[in-house]
Amino acid sequence: MVLNWNDMRIFLAVARDDSLSAAARHLKVTQPTVGRRLGQLEANLDARLFDRLTDGFVPTQAGEELLPIAEDMKKAAHTLQRRQATLAEAVGARQQALPRVRVGRLRRRPCLFRRADMVARKLAGRAPRRAHE
Repeated sequence: MVLNWNDMRIFLAVARDDSLSAAARHLKVTQPTVGRRLGQLEANLDARLFDRLTDGFVPTQAGEELLPIAEDMKKAAHTLQRRQATLAEAVGARQQALPRVRVGRLRRRPCLFRRADMVARKLAGRAPRRAHE
């Protein structure tokens, strides 16, 4: 099972806002989307993450255990976003340092392709194709 960061964002929003509609407003998605994604996350984890009460969503024991893991994922995602500019600058500088190489069109040489096909067929234990085939 692979955890999806977007599902973790939804989990964190529901845990913070105590309702699907408030989490949806915060994430700028629809309430049914939040409910569906939360249901998928619970199915993937095979655990109920929230008790649905009349006054809101309350994390279960499984939800409480998942909360610090989701918070760590959030911190890691924010760190990556902050570092993205630095990484992009480093990659851009490296690309500018490389010499530019112009690659022209290669002329097709049918005789080379036929020869390669014949060698491949011999290696595979099949009879080589003749030129008239």
